[in-house]
Amino acid sequence: MTDPMQDAINAPVIEFCELTSFLHFWLNFKPLRPPLDNALDFSGSLSGLVLYRSGQYQVQLFLLHENCEIKTHCHPNCDSYELAVSGKVAFEVNEHRHEDRALWDAIRVFPHDDHTAYVGAGGGAFISVQHWLNGVEPSSVGWDWHDDDGRAKGSADPVDPDVFYQDTGAVKVPSDYYLPQGMVQGF
Repeated sequence: MTDPMQDAINAPVIEFCELTSFLHFWLNFKPLRPPLDNALDFSGSLSGLVLYRSGQYQVQLFLLHENCEIKTHCHPNCDSYELAVSGKVAFEVNEHRHEDRALWDAIRVFPHDDHTAYVGAGGGAFISVQHWLNGVEPSSVGWDWHDDDGRAKGSADPVDPDVFYQDTGAVKVPSDYYLPQGMVQGF
């Protein structure tokens, strides 16, 4: 006979994660509650729409033009999951590449994780499920980032597409620029 008290003491510790709980909530119910203000982000080859915002939690849908790259950067004020929606979007997080993902497959991106995305022919879409940190009011992750070249944008400071998307963001590239031929079909 086992001792329930001893079993409880020896049980593995499962840490509670607010962002993961929010992800499960949003995936189960998929509520739409876009704010009237500060909900759209149009910058170069990327368009974003806030689908849901409540307190420090937010869900954004991003649409990207075909054959573009979002260069390496991080979001120190935002913990997120990036979910596959449509098209050929390959994510790279801390130099680990994720591609050919199924609908709703999630990739965790911690606040200081360097990440980038490559989009193939036909464009792509992904959803970002976010927990905003450090007392920063949710806006767009396109407005709150920094990169290794020392460039940064503060929260709610709209991106200048002539700076961000030509120097550090989405830029048109030839379809064979970033992947060896045959690595992913459709590129």
